[in-house]
Amino acid sequence: MGESSCACQHANPSKGYHPGAWSAGVQDEIQVILFVLLKTFSPGAADEKTSVLDRLRNPVPCSKPESALAELQKFWDALRRCNEMGMAPPDVTVLYAALRSIFINVIQQQGSNLQMRWMQLENALGLP
Repeated sequence: MGESSCACQHANPSKGYHPGAWSAGVQDEIQVILFVLLKTFSPGAADEKTSVLDRLRNPVPCSKPESALAELQKFWDALRRCNEMGMAPPDVTVLYAALRSIFINVIQQQGSNLQMRWMQLENALGLP
C-alpha cells in the first residue's frame, strides 16, 4: 500500500484521528486549494464591493409578498456584508428609497386600508 492508504489509516475515526498525522502532500494540496479559491473569488475585492453597493442601491422591485420577502432578505444580507467588509453604507435616504422600492408594489396591490395605514406610518415617522 502507498502513502495515500497511510493517510487514510490516520484519518480513520476508529483508530483515532490525529491532525499531525496528515502527510505533507495533503496539507500542501489544501493550501493550494485555499489559495486558488481566494484568488478566484477575491472576497472583499473591488468587484464584490461594487456588487454589494449595487444591490443596496438598486434592489429588484417585487409585486408578490413572497418575492418581496426574499428580496428584502437579500437586501439585509448585502447590508450585513457591507459592514463585514468595513465599507460605509449609502446614505439612509438612499437606503430607504431602495428598501421602499422592494415592496411598494405589494402595498399598492392590497386594499386601501393597508395603503392608508402605510401612508400614516410614513407621515408619522417623517419619511419621504
